[in-house]
Amino acid sequence: MDFIIALILFIVAIIATLALKLSLIIGFLVGLVAFTLVGVRRGYSIRELWKMSRNILKSAMVVVSLLVLIGCITGLWRACGTIPYFICLGIRLIQPNYFIMLAFLLPVILSYAMGTSLGVTGTLGVILMALARSGGVNEALTAGAIMSGVYFGDRGSPSSSCANLVAAITGTDFFENLRLMLKTIVIPMVLSLGIFTWFSFQNPITNVDNTLLAMFQEHYNISILTILPAVLIVILPLLKVNVRWAMGICIGVSAVLAVALQHMSVTEILVCCVMGYTPAAPELQSILGGGGIISMLTFCVIVVIGSIYAGIFNGTGLLDGVKAKSGSLAKKAGRFPGMALSSLPIIGIFSSQAGSIIMVNSIWESIYDDPKELAQDIANSVVVLVGIVPWSSPYLGMAAMLGVGVEAVPYCILLFAIPICYAVTKRLFFKRKSARA
Repeated sequence: MDFIIALILFIVAIIATLALKLSLIIGFLVGLVAFTLVGVRRGYSIRELWKMSRNILKSAMVVVSLLVLIGCITGLWRACGTIPYFICLGIRLIQPNYFIMLAFLLPVILSYAMGTSLGVTGTLGVILMALARSGGVNEALTAGAIMSGVYFGDRGSPSSSCANLVAAITGTDFFENLRLMLKTIVIPMVLSLGIFTWFSFQNPITNVDNTLLAMFQEHYNISILTILPAVLIVILPLLKVNVRWAMGICIGVSAVLAVALQHMSVTEILVCCVMGYTPAAPELQSILGGGGIISMLTFCVIVVIGSIYAGIFNGTGLLDGVKAKSGSLAKKAGRFPGMALSSLPIIGIFSSQAGSIIMVNSIWESIYDDPKELAQDIANSVVVLVGIVPWSSPYLGMAAMLGVGVEAVPYCILLFAIPICYAVTKRLFFKRKSARA
């Protein structure tokens, strides 16, 4: 009963933070206090509860270190011209009958380079929505195409914090995970691309406003050299260069380009890495402003607190009943369908990608005999399903940036296609170790 009361208190705190538009950190801290008190009430000391979380926290700190590097990259790519280059290229490529298709494909490409759904949504996504509004294209459809595209990289980019988190908590090889993630997304991508192409012809854009293009060209040196950081962050990890080294090289190259091409000072670059980028032109702040280590703060804290949750739950046995029911569900429906179904209420409660990933792994890891399969099932369920739960923080954040509401959910086609297609084809990837998919 004490655990139920603590859980209700946590849920209320999360709902309150969302309703009041406060940081989710507050809700997670309330939950941390509540669950710690439950552990103490059941006879465990604070020291014992801390020890329960130490091993999981070690994995979490690996992810936090990557988040710091990703924060630097997201700020510097704005500053050195990488993101402006991709945006200008996208605007030039837009044709009336292919707008929706490009609103899906361009975020796919940029998100694979950047590894962040919110970062791409807040830059390229905002511009695509502005073009849709001025060109008379269905806004919900455009937003759904953008939200679908940005999750391609969020799920399986070499620089994705989410992909690194999945590898860390499951104890699997990051590059092997990426290889399988790319394989399992082929069918959903082809299906989604076909549907969005059909939608493109049904919803052509009437005109393309080139004002933004002229503005970028006025304030930035849009040189082809600016795509070098994006090329490096994709190529180096695929060549088995350590992800941290690859990110470090990318940060160094981005800083050099910011000085050489955009004439920034060293002080401005350091500020950009920590506090995010502030464009010299105020009118571009809403599009290009942001990034930096500070933008990763909430995600870092949630990863740490979520890891402490998992340690307390596992060490005290608070989730034993949930694990037993999950095992029963896995026997009846299969492991992946069971995980996908059970992840929805977890997402609904935790409302965050990091927290939901950690909790799903904590509940389901004992049911799997192959950590690699566990990692793929998480990547193809909770990682993408969080994007279609309307009250989750990722959906609310992206919807706010794009200026839409729940009406965009049905158009997030890739996010529906990934778990559905994977459920049907999973046996092709795990023939021996998955008795029931």
